[in-house]
Amino acid sequence: VALTLDEITFRDEVRAESTVSYMLPSEIPILQNLLDFTYRSTVTHERRCPQHCARAAPCPCVQVGGTPGLPVAFHALNALRFRATSMTGYVKKRKEIQQRRDALKCLEMSSQLAVAKYPQLKEVLANLEPSSNEAYLWYGTNIRRAFDFLDLAAGSDETAKLGLRFAESCTKADEHAMDDHGHYENVFALLLCRVCLGRFYYTTDMNSQTREEVSGFDSVLLDRAGDGCRECVVYNPKQVM
Repeated sequence: VALTLDEITFRDEVRAESTVSYMLPSEIPILQNLLDFTYRSTVTHERRCPQHCARAAPCPCVQVGGTPGLPVAFHALNALRFRATSMTGYVKKRKEIQQRRDALKCLEMSSQLAVAKYPQLKEVLANLEPSSNEAYLWYGTNIRRAFDFLDLAAGSDETAKLGLRFAESCTKADEHAMDDHGHYENVFALLLCRVCLGRFYYTTDMNSQTREEVSGFDSVLLDRAGDGCRECVVYNPKQVM
């Protein structure tokens, strides 16, 4: 959905630690490459039924070929860029991870593969640091929360306990995206975040153990069934930009 800054009525609530601006129209098709590359025609149990049927999730309504079915693509009509006026916290945490982890197992994520296939993505995305397992990951939310995302996360006890859960696939992140009341009804938000994963704990089940931070690891990599919908959990907001 294309919005003007004047239409974002809560823009004065954006923290002084960040600035917001439009991405250039010429940059939107470049960003579209990442959406296309990370799209998966896969449904998990967390996709909500828009018809609120009582069948077990994921219900037939949200499956490929269902009614209304699974979105066949996501199109970037407009995008806002958040720039932190200071990256001190993130850079300090990344350096700490690099110094603490002598030899990290390198994690190959879709964002890295997308940049390799579409080099023009380097025009809109900063270079990643492989020595700390940085990746670009999607986070589904609503418009208002998107503006204060890291501030809300930093002040939340839930973040420290349950972590911030990011998706490799835009399709998976869309399962967590929400609309909001009033002006933002039926408007959903996806954040593209730069995340420092460091040493990751690999699991195929988000059980009681991995719902909390795992000692000796910087993040959790959740790969339920090799379905292309891997998720990454970090417990320190300073690992996110």
